[in-house]
Amino acid sequence: MGVSNYVTDKATGYVAEVDTSDGEMQGLVVATRPLKTYTPINKFFTNPTYGPEMNQDGAFGGAPLLIHNGVDDVAWTMSEPVGVRWVADSAVRFHSGAQSMLAANPNVGDVMQVINNLGPGDDIDMTGNYVALTMWINVDANWVVGDQFELYAFVGGVLVGNAVHLEDYFDITLLDVWQYINIPLTDLGIEASLIDAFRIENAARDGAKSPTFYIDDWYVQQNGTPVVYTIEPNKGVWFHVVESKMIFVDAVATDTPDVIHLGYNKILGATLTNGLLYQQFVEGSLTVSVRMIGIADILQLPGWHIESALSDDTNTTLTLAQELPVPLILKAEESDRLQVTIEDDFSVFVMFRFAVSGYEEIR
Repeated sequence: MGVSNYVTDKATGYVAEVDTSDGEMQGLVVATRPLKTYTPINKFFTNPTYGPEMNQDGAFGGAPLLIHNGVDDVAWTMSEPVGVRWVADSAVRFHSGAQSMLAANPNVGDVMQVINNLGPGDDIDMTGNYVALTMWINVDANWVVGDQFELYAFVGGVLVGNAVHLEDYFDITLLDVWQYINIPLTDLGIEASLIDAFRIENAARDGAKSPTFYIDDWYVQQNGTPVVYTIEPNKGVWFHVVESKMIFVDAVATDTPDVIHLGYNKILGATLTNGLLYQQFVEGSLTVSVRMIGIADILQLPGWHIESALSDDTNTTLTLAQELPVPLILKAEESDRLQVTIEDDFSVFVMFRFAVSGYEEIR
């Protein structure tokens, strides 16, 4: 005996039946959707000018203008137009020298200013002379999502350009670690302006306390441009990233061909200062931001390991790889991307490339 099956609407009790109307052949009407397809794919981080070749010089050059370094050297004068929570010469922690600037839980609305020592009458012309504002920041505690510190320029006591948020340029979740901040003057809107001061203002607080943090080695850079490389999903697809791989080649000889000597704070023979900045942008937000200066900065991240190290006693090749436990999905409609910014002189390498592999989902 056959088994009868019925499709019944739970709310009305209506039963699905074979459609015999309009003289058509009898048949059950069904709905379909396109089958998802997947295509394996490899992608290199690329730049419009240099393609996948990442051994480029992205370091700043010329004579940078010192703004403040914790009064280790004579520079611009720090003051507090509003509040009393900043210290110009803290010796608690520092990036270089023996002192740094300290922000000790400033209140919302508190303002710190650094002004040209010679006063507002001696303005600094940014036009064609400087390209970026850089500094090192170290967060001690209490910086949470929603806290906002604005940085902006002044001249003669009047705002110039526009404000940027410091937290947009570093990872607020990393505590007790010095992080490099690079703010193009175009972000501040002062690339063609006269300025005589910079201010940092506590614009908003979301946590129980405002953050405590340190700033050191604050400069305006004269020339040079960091080089940006990206990976983006093709139009109309989702890119599932499952593996990443870096390959470095440097003119480094070894004691013997089968023994590779690797320093934790170097990459092969290169001692870098600012290294590269690796970032993930997913669904309109910056989800990962990691600075890589030495090999330890890469290998400390989960999944990264040394895949191979080869030498012919003239050049040494180092391959680093990462496998992800679950795919990282980059969606074309969300403008998701991976980004690497070369902020140092990587031209010292014979070769440097960075690729990812995975599969495209055509939806």
